[in-house]
Formats: sequence, structure tokens, C-alpha cells
Amino acid sequence: MYDTIKSMKNMNVIISVLWFVFAFAVTGIISIIFMQNHWLLIFIFSAISLGLIVFFRKEILKLVKDTKWHEVVALIGISLFVHGVTSYFILKYLEQPTWPFDRNGISFLLMNGFYVWAKPIDVMMQQLLIVLLVLRLNSLKMNINQITKLFVGLFITL
Repeated sequence: MYDTIKSMKNMNVIISVLWFVFAFAVTGIISIIFMQNHWLLIFIFSAISLGLIVFFRKEILKLVKDTKWHEVVALIGISLFVHGVTSYFILKYLEQPTWPFDRNGISFLLMNGFYVWAKPIDVMMQQLLIVLLVLRLNSLKMNINQITKLFVGLFITL
């Protein structure tokens, strides 16, 4: 009986990790496909994030049950403020970098609509996936040491 429960737990962990890797890969693929249409990408990521939040609402509610509303508003407000001010100064005062060894003049520091508006939502969705995986693994009775080792292994291989 104990072996059956242990093998079910291991299978649930494997399924959860595979789901996470798949979702992480899909966000990267969607980002590449829709990079030129950042408003559509914002809509897609927002819809997926909302779907994840609704689907995992029980796990998320456990996480945020002790969080006060003003703390959430302050955290989100400060994040949006810093992002807005940083983007404004970059777009207004800095020149777009071009590197001589890049034939197309494309740089990862490019500040277009994708990087200003869609990429932060992409990052938020990736962080949401990480939080959901941690909550799922914790509900499967994995301790913080095991979860940390698993994430180190995952991020080294990704």
C-alpha cells in the first residue's frame, strides 16, 4: 500500500514537472510567433494568466490568504511605476543599441512595443507558472530542499 502511494506521488511530481516544462516552452514559442503584434500577445498572455489563476484559485488563495489588499496594491503599483518610469526614460533619452557583429541590427536590448508592454506580462506568466509548480509540489509533500534541487535541475537543463 505504501509503495503504491509513493509511486502515485512520484507520478504526480513527474506530471507536474512535465506540465510546467510544456507551459514554459509554449510561452516562449508564443512570444516568438507574435513578437511583431505585441497587443495580441498581451491579450493572449493575460487570458492564459487569468485562466491559470482561476484554475489554481484554491492554491493561490492559500498563498495569499494572509496578504492584505493594500500590500497587493502597493506591490503591483510599485512594480508598474518602476516599469513605467524605466521604460519612459529608456525610450525618451537612450539611443537604440546596434551591435556591429549583428547583421540585422537586432539587439536583445531593443525597446519596442514587445519589450515595453508584452515582455513584462510574459515574465509575470513565467513567475506565475513557477509559483504554481512550487505550490503543487508542496501539496505533494515535497519539502523546500527537494523543490529547490528540482528547480536547480530544471533551470540548468532549460
